[in-house]
Amino acid sequence: HEFAHLLGADDEYWGDINVNAGYFDLMSNGNYNGPERKGECPAGTTPFNKIKWGWSSVTYLNEDSYQDLLLEYNYQSPNYYRLDNPYDDTEYFIIENRLREGFDKWTPNNPSYVSTDPRDLNENLGGMLIWTIDDDNLNHDKIDLISASNEWTFPYFGVPFPFNNNPSGLNLTPNTIPNNSIRNISNPGVLIENIRWMTPANNILVNINHDFLANYYVISSNQTWNDTRIIDKDLLIIGNATLTLQEGAVLKFEPQKKLQVLN
Repeated sequence: HEFAHLLGADDEYWGDINVNAGYFDLMSNGNYNGPERKGECPAGTTPFNKIKWGWSSVTYLNEDSYQDLLLEYNYQSPNYYRLDNPYDDTEYFIIENRLREGFDKWTPNNPSYVSTDPRDLNENLGGMLIWTIDDDNLNHDKIDLISASNEWTFPYFGVPFPFNNNPSGLNLTPNTIPNNSIRNISNPGVLIENIRWMTPANNILVNINHDFLANYYVISSNQTWNDTRIIDKDLLIIGNATLTLQEGAVLKFEPQKKLQVLN
C-alpha cells in the first residue's frame, strides 16, 4: 500500500463514502485481506493503476454492440476491457472477470466461505467486476466498484456480477439498482446486459450495447477516409482510435454538428 503511493496511487478510502472499492483494492480496505485481516494476502492494485503504469493492457469496447462477449480470468496477464462514453473522456467503465488465484485468493473474503443465498449465481468463486473511473477526481474518489447486490455488507463487502435480483444484478442500465451512472454522468449510454456465469470454466458471457449512437457517428477503431462525406451527426472519435484523412477527403459538417475527440 505505502509503496504504491510512491508509484502515484491515491488512497481510495477517503472522500465520498458511496464511492468505494472496499476489499477489492489495495488502496482501500483490501490492504487488510488475509486469514486474520492483517494484510497476509492483500488485494492487488486496481485495473486503473495497472493500466496507467503499463503493467497491463486494456481492450477498448466502443463498437455498436457486443453479443455474448466472453470474459476469461487470467491472473498472470489480466483481461481488462474499457467502455467509454461521449460525455466525458475522464469517466468510463473497466470490466473484468475476477477469480481466486495468487493474491486474488482472499479478495474480498475467506475463499472457504459457502454462500447460501440462491441469488448468488457464482457462489464465492468470483465473477464479473464492473469498475467506474473518474480520472480527474481530486477527492480520493477516482475508483469505484459497483456491487451487484447494491450492498457492501458481510460476507462479500461488494458482490461480483451476476447476482439474481432480476433484472438488477444481471444487467446494468439506467433502470436497474444499482444503475449505470458514473460520478458526474447519470446515464453514460453504456448498457451492460444479460450477464451470465458459465460453469465449469467460471467464465462470464455478457452483452454490451451503446444507446448514444443515434446522435453520433462513432469512430472506435482506426479508419482512413479519402472521399467526401456529409456529417449530419456529431462525429465522435473515441477509445484511442485514429481517423486519417488522405488527400481528397472532404468533410462537410451540417450546422451545429461538430468533431469530438475523446482519448
